[in-house]
Amino acid sequence: MFTGNIGKDAEIKEFPKSKQIVFSVANSEKNSKGEINTTWIQCCLPLYGEGKIIDRLKKGTKVFIEGKILQTSYLKEGINVSAISVAVKDLEIYTISMNTDKEAEIIEEKITKNDDPF
Repeated sequence: MFTGNIGKDAEIKEFPKSKQIVFSVANSEKNSKGEINTTWIQCCLPLYGEGKIIDRLKKGTKVFIEGKILQTSYLKEGINVSAISVAVKDLEIYTISMNTDKEAEIIEEKITKNDDPF
């Protein structure tokens, strides 16, 4: 489980067994020196129905993710690079709205999927 902000708008990608909504999330934490360390996590969410959720997965959107962690690797300029990926099981999208008193309130939208895309 982790929270973070989406780094760029989500995309639909086709894999051999399914279509997935793919997006990256920046998870940032302060270390003991007060410096911020950011880890980028690639997320895959099975595409269900018309996939209207993709319209909500835009750059900068804060999300809470729960899922199966996968470690992958790929070649970048001849160097083997490790990456963290998550097969999303639960996704919460956080948005801010203003009520008539101009006070910010957090609205949660929870989407739960039980299918394992992998």
